[in-house]
Amino acid sequence: MSTGIPSLDRMLSPKGLVKGSLFVIGARPKMGKTTLYSQMAINCAVHEKKPALMFSLEMPGDQILEKLVGQKSGVNPNIFYLPATNDADDGYQGDYDSDFNRAIETANRLSEIDLLYIDDTPGLSLAQIVSESRRIKRENGCVGMILVDYLTLMTAEKADRNDLAYGMITKGLKNLAKELDCVVVLLTQLNRALESRTNKRPLPSDSRDTGQIEQDCDYWVGIHREGAFDDSVPPSETELILRLNRHGNTGTVYCIQANGAIYDTDQQSAEMRRREREEPHSKKKGGF
Repeated sequence: MSTGIPSLDRMLSPKGLVKGSLFVIGARPKMGKTTLYSQMAINCAVHEKKPALMFSLEMPGDQILEKLVGQKSGVNPNIFYLPATNDADDGYQGDYDSDFNRAIETANRLSEIDLLYIDDTPGLSLAQIVSESRRIKRENGCVGMILVDYLTLMTAEKADRNDLAYGMITKGLKNLAKELDCVVVLLTQLNRALESRTNKRPLPSDSRDTGQIEQDCDYWVGIHREGAFDDSVPPSETELILRLNRHGNTGTVYCIQANGAIYDTDQQSAEMRRREREEPHSKKKGGF
């Protein structure tokens, strides 16, 4: 299976996303977790032609649909909130009528996709997710992806410590991936402490109350936008950092975020820009 991000898929090749795997996405807020999550779901339903189950415990279903429209149409979904007047395009960057029609057409096409399921019930438990996933498999014969946004919003069983409670969930989701022969994608919020580091790129150990994740997951991807911390860096520049891959390579993929979507970019140029930013700017001193 694929993620729908070409450069990331190349890094995951030749195996791609292996069925029975737990794929974890970790980041601080506003980095693009839900964007990647929804993009993987639509890729599964449309291109892989397999059921994708989105359990959105944080974002309402209509907002998820708006993101999907932006990703598939290339139009900022905020266009739906502009006033329907003759001068609506005065403050709009682009061809308002053309973009609006394209967004509407995309929304209509998405409504016809019968392999994309969105459940925005708050506080779902592991048992509820397992039950619903099994039902979808019975109805369709298979499941491609189960996507959960995000771990610590799930209702956990009682345990002596939070990490033990969430550890039971990650183990359960890994077992569900194996049982249904699919990929489970799990989002996790990372600790604020990482923002105090000089290098703010996320690590699996940054997951809050979820130390078991490193043991249970097959893939761990951190999302980083240097522009969130440095105004001199374009905020759209994004790094998908594959820290853990039990089936192959690890490394960093460079992307651009726009209109609620993640797009590939030239990897070599992006790597060069990053290196130039990180080189010390002090002049070499002479002497002995």
